[in-house]
This record gives sequence, structure tokens and C-alpha cells, in this order.
Amino acid sequence: MWRRSPEAEPDHWQPDPRRSGDPPGQPHVGLDTTRSVTLSAATRSSILLSMSPEAVAAKQREAVNLVLRGSLEEAIELLSTLAEAWRSMFGPDHPSTLTCQYWQGVCLARLGAGGQAMAMFASVSLSTRRILIQQQLSWRRSTARSRCA
Repeated sequence: MWRRSPEAEPDHWQPDPRRSGDPPGQPHVGLDTTRSVTLSAATRSSILLSMSPEAVAAKQREAVNLVLRGSLEEAIELLSTLAEAWRSMFGPDHPSTLTCQYWQGVCLARLGAGGQAMAMFASVSLSTRRILIQQQLSWRRSTARSRCA
């Protein structure tokens, strides 16, 4: 909020030291400067889901660097959102989606959640196997057609 400064010129405005919820006549004590300002998880997710593939790829590299630096909780949160962004853009079997899931598994394993990590690795492995089988079948069909022609 802004208020008119009593000692200032008629057109001078300055920030009101009270919050809108503070009682009249009671100045606001001040902001807690010991904590950093962060966006909520929902806001971060909304922003990430609207990013271009190039921007999501850059954030994925940032998330992997967080893992390598040991910031596992922050990394796993970011990787989860990035995996959803990739999934919404390219589907569940896209290599970038699977890469995010793999790194989520690494974080889970390092955090001591072995069962969840194994489930994540198994999911990535099954998807990769399914993709390879599909590629192999596609390759066989194309070579069979070329032999017949």
C-alpha cells in the first residue's frame, strides 16, 4: 500500500509501513529478511508446464546439477515437475521424460527411499524395453517390405 507522506510535498507518495491487515495506528514490524522469497510449488509447476522444450531441457540440466551438488530434495521436486512437462509435451516414453524419472530414482536412492527408487528404475526400464521392442519390430517390418519390393 502507498500513503501520502505528511511532511512531503502534496504530490509525494511513499510506501505505507503497515500491512493492510495491521490495526490502524500500529506500524508493521517489518519483513523477515532471514528467509528467501520463493514461489509456491503450484506456481512453479504452472510456469514450468508452460515453458518451451528448450527451456525445460535447460531446467533439466539445472536439476541434474542439483543432484550432483547434493541438493536432493530440491532436485527431486524440480525433476518431478519437469517429468510432467515432458510427459505433457511428448508422452511418457520420450527419452527426456525417462531421463527425469531416472534422476528422480537416483535422488530417492540417495535419500534412503530404496523401494521407491527401485520402482522408479523399474518403470524407466520397462518403458525403455517397450520402446526398443517397438523400434525392432518397426525395423523388421521396413526391411521385410524392402526385400519384397
